[in-house]
Order: sequence, then structure tokens, then C-alpha cells
Amino acid sequence: MPFRQLLVLFLFFQTSLLNAQSFDIGKYISNSKIGIGTGLNFYVGTAGDGKITFQKGNYTELKNLTDLYLVTRLNQKWDIGFRYAEGHLWSFFVNSDVLAFEAHSKDFQVIANTNITPDIFKGKGLNLEAGFGLGLARFHSKMYSIDNQISTFSTSIGYGRDETNVEGIKIHESQERTTFLVSSGIKLNYELISKFNLFWESRFNLTTTSKFSGNMYRNSPFPPDAFWSNVLGLELNFGQTGNSSKRIRCPRF
Repeated sequence: MPFRQLLVLFLFFQTSLLNAQSFDIGKYISNSKIGIGTGLNFYVGTAGDGKITFQKGNYTELKNLTDLYLVTRLNQKWDIGFRYAEGHLWSFFVNSDVLAFEAHSKDFQVIANTNITPDIFKGKGLNLEAGFGLGLARFHSKMYSIDNQISTFSTSIGYGRDETNVEGIKIHESQERTTFLVSSGIKLNYELISKFNLFWESRFNLTTTSKFSGNMYRNSPFPPDAFWSNVLGLELNFGQTGNSSKRIRCPRF
């Protein structure tokens, strides 16, 4: 999603939240932050073996994730905003040496972060946040038949054709799917230089679909698929210097 569209949606959401009250745009900007990062997604669910596979033939579970977010200070405890993330997953199926899947997803979430910095971090340029999100993910995926190398895929979603097998079970679906997504996690910030933080975020993303793995044979919606995101990136505070654990100072009269 282009940054301009993300910014427009962000400003619209904030305007509605503030009940269309007038506000100082300079103060608004000074309480906002933008962050960009990259990292890895790992599948969590019953369609994987639960182990991180570094290499299987030419394939690895170390798939790239790109993350962009924009937040503003709501009050002394909460930051709110939006996140856009895009990434891949790859995993083996449970107890199987012959099946694996790959999924590509793009998700957009409304997010809220709150400061939970312990006392031992204070004065060290560190702060810790808990984060929560709610949104939608758009995904396509495919289930592979494998030996030592990935060969052909047996079912897929969003790869250009609809097809059923002789038993009438759909094994290929031409359109991408959309699923609801809820997330929670922690974010550690380190004050790098004035107005810039280095951050690491680890979050758990729960979907409402069991088709994230591309397994078209499985009809039960429970348990839903999930994935674990780990992101390292850089955050810019538009107005304040230092990290977000520093409170907004009251004006002097």
C-alpha cells in the first residue's frame, strides 16, 4: 500500500476519534511516530511440524517480512495508529516428509501500544511496549508435494485457476482469500540518536481461517492458523527526542 494512502487513512481515523475537534497540527505531528522494519514470519498451527527448518533442498522457513507503521499519542498511556505488513511463510506439515506449504500475505491493522517499561530499564535509553492489533489479511498459498526437492504443488489458493478432483473436492481456488486478524506482542525500543529509536518487535498474529496453509482438503475452521512475526527496524519520533517511554512534559506557566 502506498505511504500516501496509509497517511490519509491514519489522519481520517484520528479525526474521527477526536470527534472532529480542532487541534494544533504542529502538536499532532510532534506526538506521532513512524517506523519501518524487516524480519521473519514463522507459521503456528496444526499444518506445521513446529520446527524451524533452515534448509530443505533449495527452500528455507526464513522468509522475509516487511513492516510499516504510523502511530500518534492518544494519552499518557496509549499510542494508536495503523500497521501495514507483507511477508511469506514456508513450513512442513505435521509428521510428514512429503508435504510443505508456502503462503504470501498482506495485512492491514489498527494498532494500540502501551508503555510497560520496567524500572530496571529506566535511564538506559530502553523502553518496553505491549502492542495489540485488529485488521484484515489478504493471502494466497500453495501446498507442495516434496522429496529432497520441492516438486509440484497439490492444492492452492489464489494461483489463477479453479479445479476440483474426481471426488468433487476443490483443490485449486483462483482467488486470494481475506481473513480477520488479531495480534498481540511486545516491542523493545532503544534510543539510538536524537529522534531515532532502534526497535525489535515480536508479535503473535491469529487468523480466522484454517486455509492459510493452502490445504483445500481441510474443511474444519478450528483451530485457525496463526503466525509469529519478528521485526527489527528504525523508528522516527517527529517531534520529541528520545524514545516513547518519555512522557510529554507539562507546559510551564
